[in-house]
Amino acid sequence: MLGQFFVQGWAPDPLLWAQHDPWLVLLSVLVSTGASTVAMHMAQLARQAQSTQGKNLALASGALALGSGVWTMHYVGMLAFAVCGQGRFDPWVTLLSVLPSIFASWVALGVLMRPVLSAPVLWAAAVLVGAGIGTMHYVGMAASELAPFMRYDLGGFVVSLVVAVVLAALALWVRFGLQRFLPLGSWANGVLAGVMMGGAIAAMHYTGIAALRFTEPIAQLSAAGQAMAISLQTVLSIAVAIVTVGLSLLVLVMNGNLRYRYLLDEMRVARKHQEAVEELLRRSEEQYRSLAENIPGATFRCRIDALWSMVFISDSVLPLTGWPAQAFIEGKVSFAQILHPDDEKWVGAAVEKAVAQRQPYHLEYRILDRDGGVRWVSETGRAAYSQSDAQLYLEGVIMDITVAKLRRAEFEGIVSALNRVVAMIELDLDGYVIGANDNYLRMMGYTRDEVLGLHHQNFCTERELKAPGYAAGWAQLRQGQPVWGEFLRVAKGGRRVWILGSYTPIFDTQGKVFKIVKFATDLSERHAMEEALRQAKERAEVAAAARSSFLANMSHEIRTPMNAIIGFSEVLLDSPLNATQRQQLSTVRQSGLSLLWLLNDILDSAKLDKGAVHLEQADLSLRQLCAEVCETVRLQAAQKGLALQLHYPATEPEFFHADALRIQQILLNLLSNAIKFTEVGHVQLRVAYASGVLHLSVVDTGIGMTAEQLHRIFDPFAQADASTTRRFGGTGLGTTIARQLAELMGGSIAVQSAPGAGSAFTVQLPLALASGAALRFTQAAPSLPPLRILCVDDMPENLELLRVVLGRAGHQLTLASGGREALAQFARQPFDLVLTDLQMPEMDGYQVAQHIRALEAGRLGQDAAQPPVPIIALSASVLAEDRALALQAGMNGFAPKPLHIPDLYAEMARVLGLPLAAAGGPSAVAAPASAAAPALATADAPPWDAPAAVALWGDWATWQHMLQRCVQQYRSGPAQLQALAATQDWPAVAVQAHRWHGVAANLQLKPLAGVLRSLEASAQAHDGAACAAALQLLQQQWQQVRDAVAPPAPAPAPAPAGQGAVPVGADAAQVRGLVQQAIDMLAQGELPHQQLVQLQPWVDAAKIKTIQEALDSFELVQAQNLLAQLIT
Repeated sequence: MLGQFFVQGWAPDPLLWAQHDPWLVLLSVLVSTGASTVAMHMAQLARQAQSTQGKNLALASGALALGSGVWTMHYVGMLAFAVCGQGRFDPWVTLLSVLPSIFASWVALGVLMRPVLSAPVLWAAAVLVGAGIGTMHYVGMAASELAPFMRYDLGGFVVSLVVAVVLAALALWVRFGLQRFLPLGSWANGVLAGVMMGGAIAAMHYTGIAALRFTEPIAQLSAAGQAMAISLQTVLSIAVAIVTVGLSLLVLVMNGNLRYRYLLDEMRVARKHQEAVEELLRRSEEQYRSLAENIPGATFRCRIDALWSMVFISDSVLPLTGWPAQAFIEGKVSFAQILHPDDEKWVGAAVEKAVAQRQPYHLEYRILDRDGGVRWVSETGRAAYSQSDAQLYLEGVIMDITVAKLRRAEFEGIVSALNRVVAMIELDLDGYVIGANDNYLRMMGYTRDEVLGLHHQNFCTERELKAPGYAAGWAQLRQGQPVWGEFLRVAKGGRRVWILGSYTPIFDTQGKVFKIVKFATDLSERHAMEEALRQAKERAEVAAAARSSFLANMSHEIRTPMNAIIGFSEVLLDSPLNATQRQQLSTVRQSGLSLLWLLNDILDSAKLDKGAVHLEQADLSLRQLCAEVCETVRLQAAQKGLALQLHYPATEPEFFHADALRIQQILLNLLSNAIKFTEVGHVQLRVAYASGVLHLSVVDTGIGMTAEQLHRIFDPFAQADASTTRRFGGTGLGTTIARQLAELMGGSIAVQSAPGAGSAFTVQLPLALASGAALRFTQAAPSLPPLRILCVDDMPENLELLRVVLGRAGHQLTLASGGREALAQFARQPFDLVLTDLQMPEMDGYQVAQHIRALEAGRLGQDAAQPPVPIIALSASVLAEDRALALQAGMNGFAPKPLHIPDLYAEMARVLGLPLAAAGGPSAVAAPASAAAPALATADAPPWDAPAAVALWGDWATWQHMLQRCVQQYRSGPAQLQALAATQDWPAVAVQAHRWHGVAANLQLKPLAGVLRSLEASAQAHDGAACAAALQLLQQQWQQVRDAVAPPAPAPAPAPAGQGAVPVGADAAQVRGLVQQAIDMLAQGELPHQQLVQLQPWVDAAKIKTIQEALDSFELVQAQNLLAQLIT
């Protein structure tokens, strides 16, 4: 079978190439080259196509163009061979032959679409292309009607295929590899590859023709119709070429349209891409512009020239300089022009240096704004370079730091000022010195080298270092809390320095404390001054105490003879005297009273200066007080013929809450002065109240005062002049005392006056209104029905007080001086009420109450309906536990000592379940302030409350008598307490002080009672130092009481010895009447002193003495029995 196709050893026909038409051969080569070039171009288009459809269409059209070109080249070449050209071709085989060429073209173009071509792929594609071309050639040769006469030399056949493969590989390589060596365009590269591919096709064809062998000579085969054959083959060749060229042109047109569509789509895509890029650029520009505008300061880009010409600068430059950004960009103004002249040289040099060193720069300099103002700016920038490393621009930011600069300057000024004034030291967290300023070094005496590295403990005293507060302070500082105060520091050489120090923690950027800064001020001079002031104060206090002591002693020394002078002058004035003697005695009495008044003023002023006057606030009737003050001085005004007037409108309030005694004292001083310095006319007291302030005005028509006198009217001992003192007398302390009292009550006093026009003193006191008509001078005690009362107390004075107060109200009293006697009395007779002291010897009040409750429990079987008798505890204790113990012991009530009668009656009514009556009961009327105290001397600071005492005891004589008995009974009381304290028998001291305190309180010896209460508390606490101080004060207070109490009247001379109870000739009825009066008075709770005096002429002195001793011992029942014996 191969023998029909291949032959070996046959020589080629001599006429083989002679029968070829050279023009047709050339045409065949051109056709193959053109088709290959078109195919290469289509492969390029296929590579650039974006869609798969476009790729496939370009690839298919290119394959068709190349395949038809291969086929056309073959048939043109066949027609160029005269032998073959004059024969016919089988149309189906001819059509079939085009398929291998199209397949080979598809493979070649598919390979050309690859971005990279490897060697194995290149040779595989070349083999397929060569095989396709060869298949097409030999199939096409088989379509000729001369095919039965055709044979192929086997060697030539193989060579034709090899040539086709090698040239195809070369064409493919040229398309991919040549562009790496020769930078040709895509068209030039494609034409070169097309020429190589066309050459491969033609070479394979004509190599195959060269391998052709005929079984018959060519001359014999082409003899018939040679001319016609030549003409026909030429026409056919041209026709085939035209068809192929047309097909190629059609492919080109189709692909041109395709390229157009591709380019149009590409243009649309490019436009969209361009629009997207432009949008991105626009957004990016907006972002950068927004960023540039929002960056604090003005961002800029400028040329590197002398003017710093701006290429770009943000709009923030307008508020900075006053010029818009466009003015800088257009060159109307430049930063070089607005730079401050003093900064121009160094700024330019600094920028040039930074640019030369390729470093960024940061500068702070001044510019002049559009209004000529100076602004501080901060510029940060660097140079921008091109790809060729050429300097292009300066880029950076300029910020306005004027405010920051001012604040920094202010801060630095403050720091500098502090550094100049305040001492400062810096410490680390371990307490070591890391810095100090000159003030601190100067204050502590160190040099800087000496102080650095020292520990804080080197500056502290041993006492401070041992104190727990030192470590606690450093712990507080490490926690971020400041420490400040006054500290004693040790300077160099051991010198002590007082400082006012402030330790302040300093925080880092992480909020952690990293060091301590202390500011210190030297207080050594202030402490020295304070110490000097303290010593001066102590000396002044010693001097003031000496002055007060001198005034008190002088008062006591002067008052004692003055008491005798005034008293005996009054006694003598009541006796028969002639006119001269009466005038002289009246002068003596008046002089004594004047001297006493002067002493009172001096002592009042001294007490006010010392702060020893305390206000006692209570509800009062101001209308009544003013009326009584006016009545007190009315006689003095009447003696001078002056009209004394009180203007108290009915619309003004009457009741106030204040210290009535101090208001009375102010008014008495001002009214007395007004009367003293007024010769004719009137003196008025005017009252008004507005906005919570009471206005008291004393207006007179007296001599008046000059401006100089007004300036010193309230100075102590100040009067108009020496002639005024000689004319009117006085000490000049009245207005001083009035002002001091007004200021003590939170008010003020003012004066208006003119010479010869009188004076007006106005006192303003901030007083609160009182809700009720509570009066200072009359206080009604509640009334109760007559009661049977058992009174228990170990102190006779306390029993006497209860007998006087309760007996005056009609109550039937049984007195017991101890607990056992009280139980005996309770068992003997029934009682409605029991009043018992708590602290008594042998059996205290708690035990008395318990025994009474036990006795009552034993009676329940006899009379179960009888209720328990109420028991009220009487005690000076204010402790809540004492009240609780009293209730636990079975008591029902508690009344404090000293006794306050209304409170006692209220407590009695409460425990008895009885209502209180506001009237009808006994009244406790205080003695008016102007009432005289017969036979009683007063002190500069009276050691008692006389009005309260009189109100409590009922009359002056009874209180005075009990006062004298207290002085006699406790004359050695301080010495006894001193002896007990010396043995540290504190319980005995407390008991004795408690008993004496009760007596003093009931007698209204308030200062003495206060000292005794303090002594009792100190003794209970076993505080020896406090007891010693209290005993010393007790001695002083007790001496004041003894000095203030007048000695008792001397007892009358005793009756002659041997005289009986009722002497012969005596009026027995008169004696019995006096004795019965004494017995009745004792039954009513009154002491019959006057009756005993009247009985002395007729009764034995020994019996009178025995009765008096019984009365002094408060043995009232015994005294009644002794009096009864006188008439039995």
